[in-house]
Amino acid sequence: MVVGCVGDRCALNLSGDRVSKESIRRGDVAMSPELHAPTARIDARLRLLESESGAGARFNVRLHHGAAEVGARVVLLNAERLLPGGSAEVQLVLDRPIAAAVPDHFVLRDVSAKRTIGGGRFIDLRPPSRRRQTRERALQRTAHGIANPVAAFEALLSTPPFAWDLATFARDRALSKGIIDELLSALRPVVLDSGACRIALGAERWQQLCLQLLAALGGFHVDHPDQQGIGRDALRVSLEPALSAAAFDAALGRLELADVMREGGFLRLKSHRVQLSREDEDVWARIAPLLGGEARFRPPRVRDVAAVLARPEEDTRRILKLASRLGRVDQVAHDHFFLRSTVSEMVSIAATIASRASDGAFIAAQFRDQLSNGRKVAIQILEFFDRHGITHHRGDQRRINQQRLDLFHLPG
Repeated sequence: MVVGCVGDRCALNLSGDRVSKESIRRGDVAMSPELHAPTARIDARLRLLESESGAGARFNVRLHHGAAEVGARVVLLNAERLLPGGSAEVQLVLDRPIAAAVPDHFVLRDVSAKRTIGGGRFIDLRPPSRRRQTRERALQRTAHGIANPVAAFEALLSTPPFAWDLATFARDRALSKGIIDELLSALRPVVLDSGACRIALGAERWQQLCLQLLAALGGFHVDHPDQQGIGRDALRVSLEPALSAAAFDAALGRLELADVMREGGFLRLKSHRVQLSREDEDVWARIAPLLGGEARFRPPRVRDVAAVLARPEEDTRRILKLASRLGRVDQVAHDHFFLRSTVSEMVSIAATIASRASDGAFIAAQFRDQLSNGRKVAIQILEFFDRHGITHHRGDQRRINQQRLDLFHLPG
């Protein structure tokens, strides 16, 4: 195999249905698909030439990187003006995305591309467009600006938000597997694999997260001893560092969190139990069949259940509310309880209807026809789904939120 090195002149023979002379332009890059993530916003370290008269907080330039040339706007991040020969951290906002890596060199020329005005190195290929001058962002740029990847990632793990995507870091620096293995061996972070992302935390930060989570669940059970548990997303957003839903699920699956039990979209400590009295259990055993079977999509309301059982309506309502806290039923509308298994089934039905539509949208009539339970009840069920984020409602149409489909899944 012939390998081209920096400074070599190479030629490539390209073939394919979409490859033509017109489809290739100066500045294009041949790379592994795993590295393909062009960017149009870059934080960088810029040095202005001494021959320049200085620059204001924002100015337009032509950016040269490799063989690419693109228009860009320069925004100073830690100064109001850049003096001749001075250096500053800047954000480069490009007219179009380019392929780049940290810490690549770049050159800036004036808008006519006739005069070189400065140059520098890229620091971060995925900076935010807002809050870019905060102290937190300054700390992040300092960490990103470290040339050695192991030292840079170690600094990031000690910098807010303390949880970083190792896959993105490796891709943006074009790091080999050998360097990533060296990084993992040296730093020994806790890595949460969640699809395409690999969220890494320092070991100490991970332990703090675990303690936070367990304390939050314990506190919730003390304040709400009669409830099944806390909603997964409500717990996730209350913790630091803030993790994505996928990374949080990966965290819950780790051995260190063996004390946590997942029940659909709810979380509780394994030691927590909400229990009915023996008498209430006996009544529940008579209520449950009334809510299931062929009538499960249009179960009787509290007053009707009470009438069938010849029991006080208030006491029947009390037992159904306790069963709701146990996750056995869900109150879809006032005094209208559905078995949890039925709610899970109805979520699947709605998702199936949406999946058959070319645009992923469906209307209430389609859902009603599948359940054969009348428009009023179908609307109440869909509004219940809306409140819990399972569906997004706009106009006459609804779409499924794939991230919430398991909210009412049954354990196991």
